Amino acid sequence: MRRLLIIFILLLATSAVFAQEEQLSPYDIALARIEEAAQTDATRLDLSDLSLSHNTLPAEIGELEHIQELILSGNQFDSVPPELARLTDLVHLYMPNNHLNNLSGISNLSQLRILVLDRNELSELPTELFTLRSLNYLSVAYNQLTHLPSEIAQLSNLRELHADHNLLTTIPVELTQIQWLNTINFSYNQIRYLPSEIGYLNLSEENEHQPFIDGNPLTNPSQAVIDEGMSAVLAYLRNQADEQLAPYDIALARIEEAEASEAATLDLSDLGLTVLPPEIGQLTNLRALYLGHNKLTSLPPEIGKLTQLTVLHAMDNALTSLPAEIGNLRNLCVAELGSNQLTSLPYELLVEMEGQFNRPNCYLFVLQNPLFPSDIEMTSSSEAWLDQLREQAKRDHDLRQASLALLRIVTGIAVLVLVARRIKGSNKKRKLA
Repeated sequence: MRRLLIIFILLLATSAVFAQEEQLSPYDIALARIEEAAQTDATRLDLSDLSLSHNTLPAEIGELEHIQELILSGNQFDSVPPELARLTDLVHLYMPNNHLNNLSGISNLSQLRILVLDRNELSELPTELFTLRSLNYLSVAYNQLTHLPSEIAQLSNLRELHADHNLLTTIPVELTQIQWLNTINFSYNQIRYLPSEIGYLNLSEENEHQPFIDGNPLTNPSQAVIDEGMSAVLAYLRNQADEQLAPYDIALARIEEAEASEAATLDLSDLGLTVLPPEIGQLTNLRALYLGHNKLTSLPPEIGKLTQLTVLHAMDNALTSLPAEIGNLRNLCVAELGSNQLTSLPYELLVEMEGQFNRPNCYLFVLQNPLFPSDIEMTSSSEAWLDQLREQAKRDHDLRQASLALLRIVTGIAVLVLVARRIKGSNKKRKLA
């Protein structure tokens, strides 16, 4: 009974507070909440649904320098209140359901991470918005935007972009420059065509069936592709982009995409490649590399930087040699190098890495190369032939090492003779003097 009485008293007190607020003007309510936030050192302030405007927003809000989250939704603002410029710790700003038609002064809020501007009257986004480099969530849905400027790529930390229910006619290709962008929503606009470059966006698979480009009058890709989901749309666009690029450009684009996503597998097979971009060395997390069915005559020494690589498939190319740096691939388990034009193999691959290929499920496949008799097959005879190559490689290596050692000795003697002659000549000059 006592507990019920306490609850009843609390309800009465709460009702009294609400009744009191109903009798106050929006300015008085806002001022009271601001003063309470100042007294309690609150980091969150809710001034939503008060019909506030520039004339009724208390100037005291600018004194709340500790505020991190500010909610101004459901008011009458047509621009960003200048008082907010003093809120140096503000990271979350919510201003949906206002009458915003410009964002002048938004650049003052340099620490913003979340910015929600849905259901306003914005027809364009100013360049100063794109100076907010800490921003990782931007929502401008239900406005009147007709385009997004290329400067949006400057939001380098952006992870989510919601621009649905506008008047946009395309998606800016510059979005592909934003490394961390994993969620976009451009549904219910006026988009008829998707640029093929959009296929290289690294969107999260968790959003596979979330709104993406629904409700647009698209003619490319077709509705059938769209119905398959986001991944199907991106794959379709990537294929379109690849058809428009030269093999080298395609490979470079895939390498850059793999680097951005820290991919463990990269497939560059069947591209008609004659040269493998040296940027391949940047993929230090790569574990499997597929280069089969191209026209490669060599591999760049940068491939030796792929120290995590376990699978290398380079069958059916025109490789005539392999770089010594391949010996740096100390985690390599499977090396498929058959059907090329190899006349020799590096000592590092044949001898130093022999133990790696003797592990379970590991192997070195180099048949159908000129270094083998043309009629040899994958039998014990091929292994015996490989052992012969290994022994020959060891002898050649030992011979080179001996030659280098001899060369160093001869060079050392020559240096000593030269030094001795200079000393002798110097002594003669001293005697003559």
